[in-house]
Amino acid sequence: MIVLGWRTAVALALLVWLAAVVSRAARLVPGRAVVIAAARAVLQLAAVSVVIVAVVRSPPLTAAFVALMFVVATATAARRMTDDRGGLLAGLSIAAGALPVLAIVLVSGAVPARGIAIVPVTGIVI
Repeated sequence: MIVLGWRTAVALALLVWLAAVVSRAARLVPGRAVVIAAARAVLQLAAVSVVIVAVVRSPPLTAAFVALMFVVATATAARRMTDDRGGLLAGLSIAAGALPVLAIVLVSGAVPARGIAIVPVTGIVI
């Protein structure tokens, strides 16, 4: 387990500083750009963490997120299969493969019926 404390913060700050120095020395991008990108990444990850915690703690939000994953997977597959969106039938194929697997692992107890387990397993199966 990663322990978040002052040592972690110092280590991460040192790594960002090092990346900025190397980037500037190699004339890739200004060092300031690396620092700004790192700060943005921290803020984005914090925001995503808040959303994920809310999703996995709430059964209705877990169900909504699983449905969203299915819709995105279907739309992505449809877009890749055809130009006219006729590939939306890809959703049937995705459901035909994912639903039985998810039903078996959830009903059997192999995967606990909790958001913290359902979200990643469903993401893998879909």
